[in-house]
Amino acid sequence: MNQASTVNPAAGAQEESFAHLLEEIEHKRDIREGAVLEALVADFDGNRVSLDAGLKSHSIISADEFRNDEGEIDIKPGEFVKVRIEALDDGRGNTRLSHLQYRRELAWKRLVDAQKNDEVVEGYVRERVKGGYSVHIDGLRAFLPGSLTDLFPVKEGELVGRHERFYVERLKEERKSAILNRRLVRERELLGTDLSKIKLNVGDVFEGKVAAIVDYPDYVAFVNIGEGVHGRLVRSEVSWRRINNISEVLSVDDEIKVAVIDIDIPNKSIMLSARQLQDDPWKQVEVSLPVGSRAFGKVTSIQEYGAFVELESGVGGLVHVSEMDWLDNNIDPSKVVAVGEEVEVMMLGCDMQKRRISLGIKQCRPNPWEEFGVAYRPGTKFNGKISGVDEKYGLFVDLDGGLRGLVHTTDLSYTNAGRQEVNKYQVGQKIDVCLLKVDQEKKRISLGVKQLGPDPYEGLRDKLNRSEIVTAKVTRIVDKGAKVTLAGEMEGFIPISEICMERIETPAERLKDGQEVSAVIIDIDKRKGSDKPNVILSIKQKDTASEKQAVARHHASTKAEVKQRGERSAFGAMVKDTLGLGDDASSGSDKDDQAKQ
Repeated sequence: MNQASTVNPAAGAQEESFAHLLEEIEHKRDIREGAVLEALVADFDGNRVSLDAGLKSHSIISADEFRNDEGEIDIKPGEFVKVRIEALDDGRGNTRLSHLQYRRELAWKRLVDAQKNDEVVEGYVRERVKGGYSVHIDGLRAFLPGSLTDLFPVKEGELVGRHERFYVERLKEERKSAILNRRLVRERELLGTDLSKIKLNVGDVFEGKVAAIVDYPDYVAFVNIGEGVHGRLVRSEVSWRRINNISEVLSVDDEIKVAVIDIDIPNKSIMLSARQLQDDPWKQVEVSLPVGSRAFGKVTSIQEYGAFVELESGVGGLVHVSEMDWLDNNIDPSKVVAVGEEVEVMMLGCDMQKRRISLGIKQCRPNPWEEFGVAYRPGTKFNGKISGVDEKYGLFVDLDGGLRGLVHTTDLSYTNAGRQEVNKYQVGQKIDVCLLKVDQEKKRISLGVKQLGPDPYEGLRDKLNRSEIVTAKVTRIVDKGAKVTLAGEMEGFIPISEICMERIETPAERLKDGQEVSAVIIDIDKRKGSDKPNVILSIKQKDTASEKQAVARHHASTKAEVKQRGERSAFGAMVKDTLGLGDDASSGSDKDDQAKQ
């Protein structure tokens, strides 16, 4: 047996033992997607990195995954790095690893913990983007909004390329996105004094110096009240008068007298007030400006709902948009007043507890509604211009003085339906109207068109009271009767039961379209859902009335004849008496005749 073929039993046992050990170690390792391994940098050519993670083969990943937040690659062969298993098999039999994903996961955990514990995190401001800055934290990109950048304005791109500290404003787990806050860091740096070590009490007064002013969004001024000690002076505590921005009345380095009104040791916050050291002008408001009084004030600001007017230093009120114009309750305030303008206002109300004053401008000007109601009485005729046509309500008519009235559909015509009549009119058309009513409280003017002429139905009501016979023309035969017109314009109806004395099945048995008939009016009422009266006529009652009239005429004639006969008899008796031919003469003559016999 030659030496090459000789096998050392001890060496073979050692090799088997080492292979078994490697297999056992491999079995104990967490080899699954998402797991984190330690890998050896086997090679680096500037663009790609070869990693040995103890797997079947080396893994190749981009060198960009090893760039730090500043964009530099600092890696050397022989170093160990942490990687995350992205895929056990990428389709080619290779395991895909990622160093960047491992770093991002660690960074996200840091952000979550920082938000939970109200701690700061460090990041690198990489570039200026729309609305703020892009910040890199161990490979994870976060966003720093411009409004949360600083207490004071910063120059364009001033932060780019700098490592800064941030608080976590908001996190979105599903997108792994973060919003950072540097302004809060700056504010806490400014108020970073340990207040527990300072002898400071509520009510203490200081001559302070304004260190910084933030108008938006906090509206606060930071005032230095001692070496290294700053307090917060919010807008509402600067002055009794209403101000929009603190910078309107204060500037950096201004000296101001302030009082401590609150001390928050855990949050290292001192609240100051300059207003409370000033005389309260509201104490005399109810005496100097009673409700109903007038005063002049200066417009300090204009909002969509009204304008604020300063009456005295520190005392101002709101003129609501509804109190600006008599004719338009929703007028644009900027069309009535301007900032800085002096206006006359009336005191409408004062809430001392809430320190609110309600003012009115229109109350200091003539009320056109009152003037109109005094100048014109119902029945006055006008000529106006139609500014609106509504099938439901009617016509809106503009009158002199900027007033507007309404001709309701029911006041358009006596004889035609209002919703039918309104379609005859157009916007811009001139129209004659009659004043019906002025409601000053509700600011309504009621107008009429039909009232310009006589009501034809009044004549019909007179005929109804006198049971006078009228002539009507049949326009349509229906099941329950006949529709007719009177005087060519007014509509009426003859029920089937009022057509004749006899019972008939259909109106067509006695009437036909276009036929003229004589009838009497038996009722005039307002139909439900209609804006014109319903005239009910009767041919039957006309015939009955005719018979009664004939009988009445006969009785009257007979009575007159009887009366005439009676008058003739009385005249004969008078003649006899005058001639002495009374009853005695007759008796004597008769006696003579008897004697002769």
